[in-house]
Amino acid sequence: MMRSGHVNQQGPISIEDKLNALLSVLQTERRALLDGDAKTVAELALKKDKLAAALRNSDHQRELGPQPSTEIVDLTARVAEQAATNHVLLTQMYQHYQGMLDLLSRLAGQGTTYGRHGFLETTLESSSSARLKV
Repeated sequence: MMRSGHVNQQGPISIEDKLNALLSVLQTERRALLDGDAKTVAELALKKDKLAAALRNSDHQRELGPQPSTEIVDLTARVAEQAATNHVLLTQMYQHYQGMLDLLSRLAGQGTTYGRHGFLETTLESSSSARLKV
């Protein structure tokens, strides 16, 4: 069983195991993104951070030698491709939520502007005749 990404009962966790674990988390994240499950996506962020830290802190040179195996190179490419795909999905999810928030703010008579000093300000229009542009 893995403990904090460094050592299990059988010794150090290989880079291949860490990459496979990260790929598994990224695949789970992809399903959550496609389902619009923002809560699960947020929960998986911590797991991804821990696995990425474990990879950063690994002694790659000692484990892999001067030339990584084809399997490790291919696995790394799959992990990178899945991360890039998830990034696109996450960006789309963010844009969806931002658009929904903007619409709801307009419907509530709120607007956001930048004030004299460049800070973001939210205003509430109290007029019942405020025009909405949707």
